[in-house]
Amino acid sequence: RVHSEFCEQHARAACNFQMLMGCFYLGALAASSLLRTGFFLWWVSVGACLFCSWQAGRALNGWAANYPASWKLFK
Repeated sequence: RVHSEFCEQHARAACNFQMLMGCFYLGALAASSLLRTGFFLWWVSVGACLFCSWQAGRALNGWAANYPASWKLFK
């Protein structure tokens, strides 16, 4: 199988973004349990879904991945 640099760049950016979202989910879970509300979990999940969907559309059109925030764990 042949891998392109474009696919690798998108996969790397998506993985970095999901790692950051995992940290945000843990923080939101802690805040939600302390304050007894699902507000934080809801906003983190909606934000993650919107950004992932937006970047998937960009990838389908051949545009470079550009997440608003990411944790540069994989380079």
